[in-house]
Amino acid sequence: MNKTCYEDGLVRAELVFPAANKGHLFITPQKDISSIEELEDITRDHLFFTSSYVATLLFELVKAHGTNIILNELDQPFGIHVIARYQDDGLNFLWEPQRGDQEKLQEMGKKIKDAADEIAWARDNKDGKSQNFSTESIARKENNSTHNANSKNNNNHNNILDLDDPDQKDNHLLDIFRRVP
Repeated sequence: MNKTCYEDGLVRAELVFPAANKGHLFITPQKDISSIEELEDITRDHLFFTSSYVATLLFELVKAHGTNIILNELDQPFGIHVIARYQDDGLNFLWEPQRGDQEKLQEMGKKIKDAADEIAWARDNKDGKSQNFSTESIARKENNSTHNANSKNNNNHNNILDLDDPDQKDNHLLDIFRRVP
């Protein structure tokens, strides 16, 4: 029996035997790799698109109530498992949640947000110049500009960013701060 359900130049989707459930497929890149970092962007994007599409098909074809999409990097081959889920199917992919250190979690969240902002900026500004949007670097820039403005005019104390200032509505840099909770 041929296990391959779908194949193109970038990825292959195969039925898994033995399956975790009716409707268990494994999507792999055509190129043999061991981690996601080795994938080219187009292959990575297509791999995840195909996984999402297969999950949608499982709802329609095998009447799944849900799906799990699980990236497999620990075992070889590298790929993504898409597993159809049904009410009371007995599968348990949950782990015991633990409470993390809130300060460390907030610090990590800030780092992720800063990195995401840099990626978005690079995508929108393809001139290749790197930009640092971390809140520390922005604060330093603001302190420098405030210091420079104040040295010109000691009576000027309004050089602080005002998120509610209607004159700054189109300032995209401030949009970053507006969406921070």
